[in-house]
Amino acid sequence: MKSLVTITVLFVIGWTAPAGAQVVVEPPTSNTLEVEVWCAVGAPTAIVVTLTIADDFDDAVGGVRLERGTLGDCGAPVPIGRVEFDVLMTGVHSVTFEDAAAASGAAHRYRAIGLDADGDDLPTWASSFDLVSPIDYATCGDPVLGIGTITSAVLPAVFEPCPDSCWEMLPIALDPDDDLIDTPTVVSITGTIDCGLGNVEGCTIVPDALEPSQCGPVEQEGESWGAVKAQFRAGG
Repeated sequence: MKSLVTITVLFVIGWTAPAGAQVVVEPPTSNTLEVEVWCAVGAPTAIVVTLTIADDFDDAVGGVRLERGTLGDCGAPVPIGRVEFDVLMTGVHSVTFEDAAAASGAAHRYRAIGLDADGDDLPTWASSFDLVSPIDYATCGDPVLGIGTITSAVLPAVFEPCPDSCWEMLPIALDPDDDLIDTPTVVSITGTIDCGLGNVEGCTIVPDALEPSQCGPVEQEGESWGAVKAQFRAGG
């Protein structure tokens, strides 16, 4: 697999003020970590890892690596690239990875993992940041995001993958009164997965379409989607 790593460092204190002006530029007041995926037709998937570093940042972080997992695939995550820092100075640091080997027609999860000074993983590195989003998903080409059922055991509703599958259990943005919640109906989901920047890690499925499906091999053609929902509106 070939991957290209491009490093761009943007210091918030690095711009030049107009002649004669007296300007005080304040350093960042919080530490943030964000991963964002960009899709382009005919181009490699680009993944941007942005770290905003304030004065109180934990200097144990000596680098970052990126890995890719594929939804529905039980294989181990694939390493995409890594970069080590000499010193993480106060400011905004942006590292761009390109993943030319990501398979089309599949949804991919990208996770940024911190490294210590020796290049080893820092599993708890997200705790060094005030706001975090260390994961983002590539849903280029409208791939299936999961096959399973919808439950409201907790709010918001949660997508529960089929047993013995490798889809991810995630919250799903559905109307609380949706006919599919808390039923045995198995659905295939397409749409996007939104990972907002917050004080805890978290992502939510934003569905574009829910189609009837089943766990395991499909043996015969199922009923139309309208007929499935009509059954539940009529009480079975």
